Amino acid sequence: MLNKSNLKEKVTFMLGYTAVMALIMWALMGCAPPEDNNGGDDPGTGPPPPNSDCDYDEMEINNTPDASNFITNLPSLGNQKICGNLSNTDTDVFYFFFDLAPWEVAIKLSFWLQTDPSVVPKGRLLRTIYNSNGAPTGTYDVVGTFVGTPGSLLVLGNVLPYDMLTQNDVFMELSLTSSSPGGNFPYTVSFWNHGVHE
Repeated sequence: MLNKSNLKEKVTFMLGYTAVMALIMWALMGCAPPEDNNGGDDPGTGPPPPNSDCDYDEMEINNTPDASNFITNLPSLGNQKICGNLSNTDTDVFYFFFDLAPWEVAIKLSFWLQTDPSVVPKGRLLRTIYNSNGAPTGTYDVVGTFVGTPGSLLVLGNVLPYDMLTQNDVFMELSLTSSSPGGNFPYTVSFWNHGVHE
Protein backbone atom coordinates (compact mmCIF):
# COMPACT_ATOMS: atom_id res chain seq x y z
CA MET A 1 0.00 0.00 0.00
CA LEU A 2 1.34 3.43 -0.95
CA ASN A 3 1.06 6.32 1.42
CA LYS A 4 2.11 9.92 0.84
CA SER A 5 5.57 9.53 2.37
CA ASN A 6 6.25 6.33 0.36
CA LEU A 7 5.07 8.02 -2.82
CA LYS A 8 7.20 11.09 -2.10
CA GLU A 9 10.28 8.87 -1.56
CA LYS A 10 9.65 6.94 -4.80
CA VAL A 11 9.13 10.10 -6.84
CA THR A 12 12.28 11.68 -5.33
CA PHE A 13 14.24 8.50 -6.07
CA MET A 14 12.97 8.35 -9.69
CA LEU A 15 13.77 12.02 -10.31
CA GLY A 16 17.26 11.59 -8.88
CA TYR A 17 17.79 8.37 -10.84
CA THR A 18 16.63 10.03 -14.06
CA ALA A 19 18.92 13.02 -13.50
CA VAL A 20 21.92 10.78 -12.82
CA MET A 21 21.21 8.64 -15.91
CA ALA A 22 20.85 11.76 -18.05
CA LEU A 23 24.24 13.02 -16.83
CA ILE A 24 25.85 9.65 -17.52
CA MET A 25 24.38 9.52 -21.03
CA TRP A 26 25.49 13.09 -21.66
CA ALA A 27 29.04 12.21 -20.59
CA LEU A 28 29.11 9.00 -22.66
CA MET A 29 27.92 10.79 -25.77
CA GLY A 30 30.85 13.17 -25.52
CA CYS A 31 28.77 16.28 -25.13
CA ALA A 32 31.31 18.96 -24.45
CA PRO A 33 31.40 22.66 -25.19
CA PRO A 34 32.57 23.38 -28.74
CA GLU A 35 36.29 23.89 -29.06
CA ASP A 36 37.66 27.10 -30.50
CA ASN A 37 39.74 26.21 -33.58
CA ASN A 38 42.23 29.03 -33.37
CA GLY A 39 41.50 31.04 -30.25
CA GLY A 40 39.82 33.91 -32.10
CA ASP A 41 36.48 34.81 -33.57
CA ASP A 42 37.40 33.30 -36.95
CA PRO A 43 35.99 29.75 -37.22
CA GLY A 44 39.28 28.57 -38.76
CA THR A 45 39.71 25.95 -41.41
CA GLY A 46 38.46 22.54 -40.49
CA PRO A 47 37.31 19.73 -42.68
CA PRO A 48 34.74 20.78 -45.25
CA PRO A 49 31.14 20.14 -44.28
CA PRO A 50 29.51 17.09 -45.85
CA ASN A 51 27.79 17.70 -49.15
CA SER A 52 24.12 18.06 -48.26
CA ASP A 53 23.08 16.90 -51.74
CA CYS A 54 24.62 13.48 -51.14
CA ASP A 55 23.42 10.49 -49.16
CA TYR A 56 27.00 9.17 -48.79
CA ASP A 57 30.43 10.80 -48.96
CA GLU A 58 33.52 8.93 -50.07
CA MET A 59 36.04 8.31 -47.28
CA GLU A 60 39.69 7.71 -48.20
CA ILE A 61 41.44 5.21 -48.22
CA ASN A 62 39.04 3.15 -50.34
CA ASN A 63 41.07 1.99 -53.33
CA THR A 64 40.63 -1.80 -52.93
CA PRO A 65 37.70 -4.05 -52.05
CA ASP A 66 39.34 -4.79 -48.68
CA ALA A 67 39.42 -1.04 -47.90
CA SER A 68 36.09 -0.16 -49.54
CA ASN A 69 33.45 2.18 -48.14
CA PHE A 70 30.33 0.29 -47.08
CA ILE A 71 27.34 2.13 -48.55
CA THR A 72 24.13 0.24 -47.79
CA ASN A 73 22.22 -3.00 -48.04
CA LEU A 74 20.48 -3.65 -51.34
CA PRO A 75 17.74 -3.41 -52.34
CA SER A 76 17.35 0.13 -51.07
CA LEU A 77 14.49 2.50 -51.62
CA GLY A 78 14.67 5.22 -54.24
CA ASN A 79 17.57 6.94 -55.92
CA GLN A 80 20.59 7.57 -53.68
CA LYS A 81 23.78 9.52 -54.31
CA ILE A 82 27.47 9.09 -53.45
CA CYS A 83 29.89 12.03 -53.73
CA GLY A 84 33.66 11.75 -54.05
CA ASN A 85 36.86 12.83 -55.80
CA LEU A 86 39.05 10.94 -58.26
CA SER A 87 42.40 11.53 -59.93
CA ASN A 88 44.30 9.60 -62.62
CA THR A 89 46.03 7.54 -59.95
CA ASP A 90 43.04 6.99 -57.66
CA THR A 91 40.44 4.23 -57.55
CA ASP A 92 37.36 4.39 -55.33
CA VAL A 93 35.60 1.21 -54.22
CA PHE A 94 32.15 1.05 -52.61
CA TYR A 95 30.60 -2.02 -51.01
CA PHE A 96 26.96 -3.11 -51.08
CA PHE A 97 25.56 -6.12 -49.22
CA PHE A 98 22.45 -7.92 -50.52
CA ASP A 99 19.47 -8.39 -48.22
CA LEU A 100 16.78 -9.73 -50.51
CA ALA A 101 13.45 -11.29 -49.76
CA PRO A 102 13.39 -15.11 -50.01
CA TRP A 103 11.51 -15.03 -53.32
CA GLU A 104 13.98 -12.66 -55.02
CA VAL A 105 16.75 -14.23 -57.09
CA ALA A 106 18.72 -11.20 -58.29
CA ILE A 107 19.27 -7.45 -57.99
CA LYS A 108 18.98 -5.09 -60.95
CA LEU A 109 21.53 -2.36 -60.22
CA SER A 110 21.70 0.89 -62.18
CA PHE A 111 24.11 3.77 -61.61
CA TRP A 112 25.08 7.06 -63.21
CA LEU A 113 28.46 8.66 -62.55
CA GLN A 114 28.79 12.33 -63.48
CA THR A 115 32.06 14.23 -63.37
CA ASP A 116 34.16 16.79 -65.23
CA PRO A 117 33.71 16.52 -69.03
CA SER A 118 37.50 16.50 -69.52
CA VAL A 119 37.75 12.97 -68.08
CA VAL A 120 36.30 9.59 -69.04
CA PRO A 121 34.97 7.59 -66.06
CA LYS A 122 35.32 3.81 -65.86
CA GLY A 123 33.66 1.29 -63.58
CA ARG A 124 33.85 -2.35 -62.63
CA LEU A 125 31.56 -4.52 -60.55
CA LEU A 126 33.22 -7.22 -58.45
CA ARG A 127 31.89 -9.97 -56.21
CA THR A 128 33.46 -11.87 -53.35
CA ILE A 129 34.67 -15.41 -54.12
CA TYR A 130 34.01 -17.89 -51.29
CA ASN A 131 35.82 -21.16 -50.60
CA SER A 132 34.07 -24.52 -50.12
CA ASN A 133 33.63 -23.79 -46.40
CA GLY A 134 31.79 -20.53 -47.16
CA ALA A 135 34.63 -18.21 -46.10
CA PRO A 136 35.77 -15.30 -48.31
CA THR A 137 38.98 -16.14 -50.19
CA GLY A 138 40.19 -12.54 -50.44
CA THR A 139 39.81 -12.64 -54.22
CA TYR A 140 37.06 -11.14 -56.32
CA ASP A 141 35.26 -12.03 -59.52
CA VAL A 142 34.79 -9.20 -62.06
CA VAL A 143 31.14 -9.34 -63.16
CA GLY A 144 30.99 -6.13 -65.18
CA THR A 145 33.38 -3.65 -66.83
CA PHE A 146 32.12 -0.30 -68.13
CA VAL A 147 33.68 2.69 -69.90
CA GLY A 148 31.77 5.94 -70.10
CA THR A 149 31.85 8.99 -72.31
CA PRO A 150 33.49 12.32 -71.39
CA GLY A 151 32.07 13.29 -68.01
CA SER A 152 29.52 10.47 -67.69
CA LEU A 153 29.10 6.73 -67.13
CA LEU A 154 25.58 5.30 -67.23
CA VAL A 155 24.85 1.64 -66.44
CA LEU A 156 21.21 0.56 -66.58
CA GLY A 157 19.67 -2.59 -65.13
CA ASN A 158 22.79 -4.71 -64.58
CA VAL A 159 21.44 -8.03 -63.26
CA LEU A 160 23.41 -9.53 -60.36
CA PRO A 161 22.28 -13.04 -59.34
CA TYR A 162 21.66 -13.59 -55.63
CA ASP A 163 22.46 -16.51 -53.37
CA MET A 164 22.33 -15.97 -49.60
CA LEU A 165 25.68 -17.71 -49.02
CA THR A 166 27.79 -17.26 -52.15
CA GLN A 167 26.43 -14.29 -54.14
CA ASN A 168 25.45 -11.76 -51.50
CA ASP A 169 27.45 -8.63 -52.27
CA VAL A 170 28.86 -6.36 -54.95
CA PHE A 171 31.75 -3.89 -55.04
CA MET A 172 31.54 -0.84 -57.32
CA GLU A 173 35.06 0.18 -58.41
CA LEU A 174 35.39 3.61 -60.04
CA SER A 175 38.34 5.19 -61.84
CA LEU A 176 38.93 7.65 -64.66
CA THR A 177 41.11 8.42 -67.64
CA SER A 178 42.32 11.94 -68.21
CA SER A 179 44.79 13.51 -70.60
CA SER A 180 46.06 15.75 -67.78
CA PRO A 181 48.53 14.08 -65.41
CA GLY A 182 47.27 15.91 -62.33
CA GLY A 183 43.95 17.05 -61.14
CA ASN A 184 41.36 16.04 -58.66
CA PHE A 185 37.90 15.62 -60.15
CA PRO A 186 34.75 15.66 -58.02
CA TYR A 187 32.00 13.25 -59.02
CA THR A 188 28.57 12.04 -58.03
CA VAL A 189 27.20 8.53 -58.47
CA SER A 190 23.44 8.12 -58.38
CA PHE A 191 22.31 4.52 -57.91
CA TRP A 192 18.96 2.76 -57.83
CA ASN A 193 17.98 -0.87 -57.74
CA HIS A 194 15.26 -3.42 -57.18
CA GLY A 195 14.97 -7.12 -56.51
CA VAL A 196 14.14 -9.52 -59.31
CA HIS A 197 11.51 -12.23 -58.74
CA GLU A 198 11.81 -15.71 -60.16
